[in-house]
Amino acid sequence: MPRGDREFLYRVVLVAALLRLVFVLWYPQVPAGIGDDRTYDQVAWNLATGNGFSGGLSSGQWERTGQPAPIDVPGDPEIGFGPVYPAFLAGIYLLIGHLPVGVRVMQALLSALTIVIMFRLARDAYGVRVARLTAIAMMAFPAFIVYSGMLLTETLVVFWLALLVWSVLHAARVASTLAWALAGVIAGFAVLLRQELILVFPVLMILAVWKAQVKPGWRYVTLFIVITMMTIGVWTVRNYVVFKQVILVAAHGGDTLWLSTTGWSEWNYDDEELKSLTEGLDYLEQNKVFRQEGIRRILEDPIGYAALCFRRIPMFWITSHTSYLVGFEQGLGTYYARAEYGRLSVKLLFLAVNVGAILLASFGVVSAFRQRLPWPGVLLLAPIGVIAIVHFLLFAAPRYQVPVLPFVLVFAAVGFLDLQTWWSERRIKLATALQ
Repeated sequence: MPRGDREFLYRVVLVAALLRLVFVLWYPQVPAGIGDDRTYDQVAWNLATGNGFSGGLSSGQWERTGQPAPIDVPGDPEIGFGPVYPAFLAGIYLLIGHLPVGVRVMQALLSALTIVIMFRLARDAYGVRVARLTAIAMMAFPAFIVYSGMLLTETLVVFWLALLVWSVLHAARVASTLAWALAGVIAGFAVLLRQELILVFPVLMILAVWKAQVKPGWRYVTLFIVITMMTIGVWTVRNYVVFKQVILVAAHGGDTLWLSTTGWSEWNYDDEELKSLTEGLDYLEQNKVFRQEGIRRILEDPIGYAALCFRRIPMFWITSHTSYLVGFEQGLGTYYARAEYGRLSVKLLFLAVNVGAILLASFGVVSAFRQRLPWPGVLLLAPIGVIAIVHFLLFAAPRYQVPVLPFVLVFAAVGFLDLQTWWSERRIKLATALQ
């Protein structure tokens, strides 16, 4: 890397780290234990204290907090998600004790380091100007700062997904057994971190075979797939030993499928149908029932399900990412009704930043295709497409958008520079015409 790029990256990463550390250490944070973070935290603490990968909330506690019971019972093995994020938390807890602030600090630093990976990817695809704009945008983008303070998977997924795309690009470039084996391990851990990423790694492999300048032979393709599945398979074996069922990563598909057929934006635990489906069942039994009922609903009313899918497009893309920002958790209408125009303005600003980036990225994607999308650019587009399709078909929440935002910002930088070029050319033509 040229010295100028290194110095630029040092400055950007330093500022990014400072912004995130100031936020997680001095700005009030949402208390751990309000949702999914509660289970991640408790399973991680059980893991750190030698109680295994097990849940930590009694069924009575779940009932009091409005969750369907039972899901996590003390000592019961956890099967609701993969092991990577709880293990990440447990490693921190082993070092400093049960202190969420340590997780927040580590995630702040990890979020800043992600900029280095995305700078390299953007530079390889579209040159140094796009790479620098991407780095600057990631440095200050609100979503990355906000989620670095949450005990949720988003920050680690952002880092690991960027690492996965880089590893495939690097392996295709150097064409070595070690590079493809490493890419396979990274892909396996990505799936164990968030199960939906199981759809990303085969797409990256297909694109490498189709578009790479030096196309990987079948030996490398086979190696990548085998190493990936072996990495995942270690956890699959654990699941079979513990639960006597073949569960690839987690039993978390049925409830999501059923939720996707309801039109809800979040779980409604007072719903009578939901209570009747879950009453008296453990988590695996619940998911089986949810899956069967979800499939039945889709087959019974495919047009209605398709309408719900299209309703998820704005749910996924149009957000201010302030749901977990203390002081800004309520909706725009609430702050308008209260005449709290300062908070309303901040939420609108964050919304404009996020939606503006997406619009610029849309223009950038169109421009990239017009100019024949380069091979690295194809890889950068893949995670956006795959994850957007997943959450078109299944439940979508604003935070599920976060892992694709680094790639969105690359194309936003492309779109910004293309618009700048277009405007400059237009001004020149106008000046010439007026002479």
